[in-house]
Amino acid sequence: MPSLPITSILVGVCALLSVLLALPVSLRRRKLKVGRGDGGDAQLAAMIRAHGNFIEYAALGLLAVAFVEAGGWDPLNVWIVGGLLVGGRIIHALGMAANSTLLRALATLMTHLSFLGSGVMLLAGGYLTLVPAGL
Repeated sequence: MPSLPITSILVGVCALLSVLLALPVSLRRRKLKVGRGDGGDAQLAAMIRAHGNFIEYAALGLLAVAFVEAGGWDPLNVWIVGGLLVGGRIIHALGMAANSTLLRALATLMTHLSFLGSGVMLLAGGYLTLVPAGL
């Protein structure tokens, strides 16, 4: 198995961020005695959405970054797509906490750029691997 040091760092950051987003949800649920859903509490609903949004994008994004790194792309390229992803997810969480449309829009742009960049690199890498093999 190839060593993926950049992805490992990014996954570590995301694991910690996931806890930072999930723990307040659990504490608020306990305080409000809400076992499922948001109990009609707007703050809990926003916290749940912030964590859910993180999970929705981080998983596929980190997988894409791992494949880019395993594909032998220049480490700078890996840091760029990974940094856009993780930075975007951090900024999105801050934007949700601050109810800032501007921060959330910036975060969305960063995340989409990360997906676009990694997607292009993965398709190019696959193409370049297959063409010389005659497939």
